[in-house]
Amino acid sequence: MRPGQNKRMRGRNNRKGPNPLTRTYESNGPDVKVRGTAQHIAEKYLQLARDAQSSGDPVMAESYLQHAEHYYRLIATAMAAQQAALPPQPGQPLVRRISAALAIRRASPHHRRGLALEVLERGDGRHAAV
Repeated sequence: MRPGQNKRMRGRNNRKGPNPLTRTYESNGPDVKVRGTAQHIAEKYLQLARDAQSSGDPVMAESYLQHAEHYYRLIATAMAAQQAALPPQPGQPLVRRISAALAIRRASPHHRRGLALEVLERGDGRHAAV
């Protein structure tokens, strides 16, 4: 065997990669740069959407909601991968908020804005049936 071709893994080559739920992201949004975990960034964009909606800017609010949705999808994908590997757990508030955000995306364009505002106003992740 040649020098430098040791087949033993030494822990530096992690094939699974970082945990997406605890990984730190940098998001360049429309007007702001947000850093933190996917959950932190999604909540920040939801707050920015609330602020934009209350200041009368529905276009910016929708933009922030779309940014938040991206990070909720990252969370949903990571949680689905973890749940596939682990036994099922009882429902958690974050799971309800993610499903609400995804339901907004699946809703027709006419209902989407109203559902998004309803979820933002209540803040509990529940939404009306579409």
